[in-house]
Amino acid sequence: TTVMLQRIPYDSHEADVSGALNSMGFSGAFDCVHVPRNSKNKNKNLAYAFVNFVSPKGAAACLQAFNEPTIGAGDRLMASRAVFARRQGGMFVAQRIHSARLG
Repeated sequence: TTVMLQRIPYDSHEADVSGALNSMGFSGAFDCVHVPRNSKNKNKNLAYAFVNFVSPKGAAACLQAFNEPTIGAGDRLMASRAVFARRQGGMFVAQRIHSARLG
């Protein structure tokens, strides 16, 4: 189940998002993270990330954590918001990563 994290810091990378999720207790709950980069400035992202969770329960917990204002205090991703991605699945995320590498 794929979740889109919105309004992430522009300087975040996959490792930053993974680290934040792990520190929030989601270690092992997701198998793929993709942070699309700005085509004009590769040092910046597009302010969103895709996270593929291994179960709907993990995705639902992520939605609740990111949309609950008291959770994640002190974390750089605190101002982020989570929604279910329109397109779902690890294969979709893998295709986005492959396309980004080719582009």
